[in-house]
Amino acid sequence: MSRKQPTPQAVRDGNLTGEPPESKAAVLAMQRHSASLRRFLIKVLNSEADADDVLQEMHLRLIRKERREPVAEFPRSYMLMTATNIIRDRWRRQRVRQAGLHIPLDQLEHADERPTADTTLIWRQGLQIVKSALAELKPADRLIFLLHRVEGKTFREISEETGIPLRTVQRRASDALSHCKARLEQRKWFS
Repeated sequence: MSRKQPTPQAVRDGNLTGEPPESKAAVLAMQRHSASLRRFLIKVLNSEADADDVLQEMHLRLIRKERREPVAEFPRSYMLMTATNIIRDRWRRQRVRQAGLHIPLDQLEHADERPTADTTLIWRQGLQIVKSALAELKPADRLIFLLHRVEGKTFREISEETGIPLRTVQRRASDALSHCKARLEQRKWFS
């Protein structure tokens, strides 16, 4: 197995591998603009890993272009256009890959949305616990709780309707809710 020997020019340039030298314009452009391009790509892609992948692909494209035709410099605008094209190519490839995953709605089997017998029983038991807890409350506290939670009235409306101060209405509604929750926890209704 013969190894490719570097040319005298390659040795002077510091390239001892014998491989074609890396493009100087591409390297300089990446050194000059990669930080700002990376920030731009992270904002567009919402991913540091994807931004790094696009930067790497862009560097390869710049090197290939420079090897095809000598380039003195790659302007930032050219690099932005290259990055945009890479993003667009990735998006198209991803769309093609996911095209087979689409299932029309009329072909989907819809699950029965009615609750099962077990679920119905569990909710009925919970409702019974709440009814018992409400029966344990003082009549005024029970009224405040029901007006707020069942009828949807605001604390201010309840205060004006009952003549009970607003802060007292708020505290009693909170206490009633805490009482119901405590009873549900005692009966281990929460899983």
